[in-house]
Amino acid sequence: MPKKKIIRISLIILISTIIYLSIYYFSLYYDNKKEQKLINEYFNTTINDTSYPKVNNDNYIGILEIPAINLRKGFYNIDNKNNNVNKNIQVLKSSSMPDQENSLLAIAAHSGNGRKSFFKNLYKLSINDEIIIYYNNNEYYYKINNIYEENKDGTIEINKDNYSKLVLTTCDQKDKTKQIIIEAFLI
Repeated sequence: MPKKKIIRISLIILISTIIYLSIYYFSLYYDNKKEQKLINEYFNTTINDTSYPKVNNDNYIGILEIPAINLRKGFYNIDNKNNNVNKNIQVLKSSSMPDQENSLLAIAAHSGNGRKSFFKNLYKLSINDEIIIYYNNNEYYYKINNIYEENKDGTIEINKDNYSKLVLTTCDQKDKTKQIIIEAFLI
């Protein structure tokens, strides 16, 4: 192949790579800015505000914080179009919010390498790690008491206990036929 043609092809590949990376990092930057804006809006909203919480708006109704893996991510109302693992963390339909007696809040998210893989570091958690849920102007502190795996079949079996519980679930990154379940109790 002539030298000029090799140089031309190399330049095209280089320019394409630069454009792709620029778009990728710009969209990552935009997503992070949007996330921070939504979290700030959540913390600046009060229960006395008549707009709080709307079922079909684009504001978070709560925040999940896991200090051990440096995760702080908002979540939407169960019926919101953005309450979906392909867009965000997802509050599962069977959930009840932490302000209810013996609540069971179950949250799922992806764990791969993509931009929407919010639970990619969930495997790093240990028994006794703390998880915080911010909801209705209150902070709910949970302590992890159980970590286990189940077969991935679209469901998880959660025992209803006589205490408030938080359950996090995601796919196992090593064995795609399994899912990780993390249970935490309200302290």
